[in-house]
Amino acid sequence: MHALWDQLLGQRYAHGDVRRRMVEIQTDAELAASADAAMEQPDYLDPSQWLKESRDSGLQFVYTPEVIDVVLRAQRGGSANLEPITLSEEYLKNAGRVAQARALLAARRLATVWSESLAAATDDSNTRR
Repeated sequence: MHALWDQLLGQRYAHGDVRRRMVEIQTDAELAASADAAMEQPDYLDPSQWLKESRDSGLQFVYTPEVIDVVLRAQRGGSANLEPITLSEEYLKNAGRVAQARALLAARRLATVWSESLAAATDDSNTRR
């Protein structure tokens, strides 16, 4: 599961590939609206909010019935080995959108944190002169 989700934004890290994916994500109106809404929340820079969002996404989009059912069958059968999990096309499409949305929101949050930190550092530097 981790390997699948780690690869949802792409497996190639050439500059052109990364830039193309970045532009695709940034110009998607639905993803942008979702990130805008999250950035308007009062706690949008609180890491505990990020953890909550990640947990909620995991429960809603990662550990769906098609995944949990396989785990429960193994558990009920007393087996430590899981049967192969076949993920539906819908699961994979949703996973890709969730990964894109989380990446865009993370980028915006990181940009805000860096911007605020640089502004504070510049203010401190100017004050000391």
